[in-house]
Amino acid sequence: MTARLRHRLGEARLRPSRADGGLWRVDVSVTVRGRWLLRPVVAVALAVAGGRVRQGFRSAGERAAEGWDGQIGELLALDPEELRAELVKQSAERPPR
Repeated sequence: MTARLRHRLGEARLRPSRADGGLWRVDVSVTVRGRWLLRPVVAVALAVAGGRVRQGFRSAGERAAEGWDGQIGELLALDPEELRAELVKQSAERPPR
C-alpha cells in the first residue's frame, strides 16, 4: 500500500512496511517541482538541512503514532454499545472531511 500526497509544488509517497518488534517503517519519497533556476538552490538547501528534514518527518510520524495508539486504546476499551454511542457522538460533532 502506498499513500500519495500531491501539491502543485511537488509530490510525496509514503510506503509503510512492518519492521522488527511489532513496529512499522515508513519510507518517504518526495519529488519537488519548480523553475530551473530554483532547483540547484533547493538541492543545496536539502543537502545542508536534509538531516533536520528527516528528523522533522520522523518526529511528526512518532507524534501521529502516539495519538493513534491513544485513540485506538480508548476505543478498544469500550464495549460494543459504548463504541456505537461514541461513533454517533463523533459523527454528530464533526462534519465529514
